[in-house]
Amino acid sequence: KETMNIGRHNGNNGNRGNTYRSNHHGRGSGSGRGGGRGGHGGNTGKKVCYFHIVGKCNKGTDCTFSHDISLMACEHAHSAPIKGLVVLADGTFYTGSADKLLSQWSWNSASNSLSKNGSSTLAGEIKHIEVVENFIIWSMDVSSDQFPGETVGQVHAMNITDSKTFELQLSEKRPYTHPMSVLQFIVRMMDGDLHFITGGLEGNIHIWTLSAATGIVSHVTALEGHIRGVTCMVLQGSMLWSGSMDNSICVWNMATVQMVGSVTSATDGHIEAVTCMTLVNTPTDGEFVVSGSVDCSVKVWLPNGKLHYSTDEGTVVTALASAEDGYGGIVVLVGLSDGKIIIRSWKCLDDLIVLDQHVRHRGEVWCIKSCFPGVVATGGADGKVIVWTAQQSLFP
Repeated sequence: KETMNIGRHNGNNGNRGNTYRSNHHGRGSGSGRGGGRGGHGGNTGKKVCYFHIVGKCNKGTDCTFSHDISLMACEHAHSAPIKGLVVLADGTFYTGSADKLLSQWSWNSASNSLSKNGSSTLAGEIKHIEVVENFIIWSMDVSSDQFPGETVGQVHAMNITDSKTFELQLSEKRPYTHPMSVLQFIVRMMDGDLHFITGGLEGNIHIWTLSAATGIVSHVTALEGHIRGVTCMVLQGSMLWSGSMDNSICVWNMATVQMVGSVTSATDGHIEAVTCMTLVNTPTDGEFVVSGSVDCSVKVWLPNGKLHYSTDEGTVVTALASAEDGYGGIVVLVGLSDGKIIIRSWKCLDDLIVLDQHVRHRGEVWCIKSCFPGVVATGGADGKVIVWTAQQSLFP
């Protein structure tokens, strides 16, 4: 078991996976099918001024590029792609990478910089991390003792207070969480116990509990419905939405632990692997699920599973997040396989801002996290953590 050298945090609560490839290049306008509507493809939003980012633009209001976004910090945090990123309310950052390092950072608001508090080298490549109260949880690929030369997916949960670590294992004969990589998991604290939902690349979803009273990890049940790997999940109330490499999105009622519906290419769904999802919580219209795919599309779904809006990004969508722009607006941030980040309105997916050229990651954007209203952090294939802030409302 790994011993963590990271410090404690004072906060309460805090996307990964394979490199997705596609043959699609620079496709044009988006299109919705059925009840959905088409968005604007081709990334026509206003591009951010590079000279503004580095503090050297002297054109002021005459500049034809956007000054709406500023770079607060750029830290070369890892030597390999960052697959896990957590930002806590107190400014503590956690990063996990394919370089097997799990690191903790502190945000210095006075100097707008990240300072490393410590890091630990784990047994395998890190795929995802979460922090829930005093627990840090991570998934990684580890070598299989039963099958030499093969790796399995393992989820660990560590109590930061006493460094006690728990492993989610199916049984003594199956000492792993999933027989293949765990690209994402969801963790909730209920009545003092940790409840886990894990998705594996073999296609299964497992539900687990960690008892606070006994310290025993129990495997509760499995959700079987996908025929290819589970890549992403979100909880919408009591409903779990899961995306898969089988191109489908399944919806599960967690109260009954039953599948209640699915979205496929025949019902306005994606035509290639689903790569990422996020939940958009609006003050007036309720919650919506947003999904991204290897087919280059971003789709907004109503709670009943009907398509609300769709747009085409022209390249593979690798990360999604919703955030407040700090001025009352809600946006969807779209990370792409070429390193660009598109900021869109959540309701009709109008592209507002494009982070492109000199102000983007080099390679896939794997993680996007909302830090505070108007501030987001991103992690990419280049091993960098970049912190961005909105200078004014992003809506025209």
